[in-house]
Amino acid sequence: MAKQTNGNKAMALIDEMKELEEKIRQLKIELGTLQADCVHEFVSNQLMKTCQKCLQSESIYY
Repeated sequence: MAKQTNGNKAMALIDEMKELEEKIRQLKIELGTLQADCVHEFVSNQLMKTCQKCLQSESIYY
């Protein structure tokens, strides 16, 4: 088997990064939908509140 050249390796890495970026984009949409539909149960500290079910966080520090 021929050794992969640096250029080929770089292209393979770039292609994989593009695939992963698309996967991240899809997961962000899915998480946003899940959090939008959640009936939140927040736990608070001095600076923020976080939903125990969907992990949505909101700052309460103004």
